[in-house]
Amino acid sequence: AKPSGKDFTSLQKAVQAMQDNIWGVDTDKRFNAVREASVWGGRKFTHGVEYTQRVVGANPDGVWGGASVKAHDATTARIQKALLLLGYSPGKIDGVWGSGTEKAYQAARKEFRG
Repeated sequence: AKPSGKDFTSLQKAVQAMQDNIWGVDTDKRFNAVREASVWGGRKFTHGVEYTQRVVGANPDGVWGGASVKAHDATTARIQKALLLLGYSPGKIDGVWGSGTEKAYQAARKEFRG
């Protein structure tokens, strides 16, 4: 991935990726795990429940329960705030990965991943 002129390490921090300002495979995989675990996305775990739990900061016990959902929603809110600060409008900062967040994420990904 090409380096961007903007500092988007706040997005990387939100998904516990290396904060190197390069949107590479690791950053992409972490965002996909959060997106797929959302109710809006139909809750898929392509990378596994434990991996997704580590990304959102939940106990990686392999059980997607209330604590995992709460951690996911807090991570999504951090992503929404970071997107907004970078000039992308995710809509309401509510911890729900909906269409506004998806649109903002896709625009950021296009800019930063190249």
